[in-house]
Amino acid sequence: MINCSGNYISRVECLDRGVSVTMLIRIAKALNVSCDALVHEKQPGDNVQNVCALLYDCPDAFVEQVEEMIRIMKKLSTVR
Repeated sequence: MINCSGNYISRVECLDRGVSVTMLIRIAKALNVSCDALVHEKQPGDNVQNVCALLYDCPDAFVEQVEEMIRIMKKLSTVR
């Protein structure tokens, strides 16, 4: 998908190897995240932005099901 080996990705993750901007963009697209998400530390609200990005082009019926699942999960987490 991104034309590189698992070894290359592993070395990048371990900071043993740098990555070009072109490869960074390919990796971000493959993971469906922004380049910022790959190079910056996690910030409050990042998860919400990632979920929005994942749901962006999904059918309305699917998004509504996800909303309902979140409501149920929130109720269950407050019961404890």
